[in-house]
Amino acid sequence: MSDAIKTQSPEGQGAAANAESLEQLSGHLTAHGTPVPERWKSILVILFASVAVSFLASFAAGYSLIWHLTVTTSNVVVLAAGMGLNSIPGALLGPF
Repeated sequence: MSDAIKTQSPEGQGAAANAESLEQLSGHLTAHGTPVPERWKSILVILFASVAVSFLASFAAGYSLIWHLTVTTSNVVVLAAGMGLNSIPGALLGPF
């Protein structure tokens, strides 16, 4: 057990006090034992919104690259190469 949980229980009350104090603390600690920020929902909303914006921007950049190659070259080989190069970052970073 962590030191925070051990110090919360009064001495002499035994395992029941330890279990009770663990229940009180478990709702406010992360899996690592650190306290959860009070604004955790707003932090996650900001994080997920920024990931969504990044995804949409990457999609728009890739789409514009393919559109530019289609309009300027009209060559199937160049278009296929552009599509292949456009998918490399997602294929490399996707598993992470």
